[in-house]
Amino acid sequence: MIRTRVGYSGGKFPNPTYRDLGDNTESIQIDYDPTRVTYQQLVAQALKQGDFSGESWSKQYRSAVFYHSQYQQKVAQSMGITKLEPAGRFTRAEDYHQKYYLQQSEVYKDFLARYPNAKAFTDSTAVARANGIVGGHFDEKHLTAILPKLGVSRSSTQAMMKMAGTSQPGCAMP
Repeated sequence: MIRTRVGYSGGKFPNPTYRDLGDNTESIQIDYDPTRVTYQQLVAQALKQGDFSGESWSKQYRSAVFYHSQYQQKVAQSMGITKLEPAGRFTRAEDYHQKYYLQQSEVYKDFLARYPNAKAFTDSTAVARANGIVGGHFDEKHLTAILPKLGVSRSSTQAMMKMAGTSQPGCAMP
């Protein structure tokens, strides 16, 4: 993945916030390189995390796929997803919601020093990868290749190595 952002989608309520979502749904926006990961692989990962076929108890926390093209819509439908909507408007969530795993870790300071601007921090590929690592979504094999490219301190590298593969089933995607 190139970058991820959390925010709000699927509603007509203008300028949603965490405290006032209106008719929007909490969502994640993913920028990815289709030569490295397919849309089908992304949908398969989403299916491991949520139920995209039934009704939700809340519009805020529902599982839905917001598609950008007919191709994406057809792929998602072919994989059994029935909760589909055109992507429409995406509103970035507040800064304190971005890269939640990373912000809760000791590794956060290394990245904050490099990305003092909240938008640059959120939009960084390195930060997206570090958030996934800290969330336990990488195994040791992949970490060996990724960690040297992140440019973090030795203590942060060691801390992230300890977090490899520790995510629990059903944990949110990074």
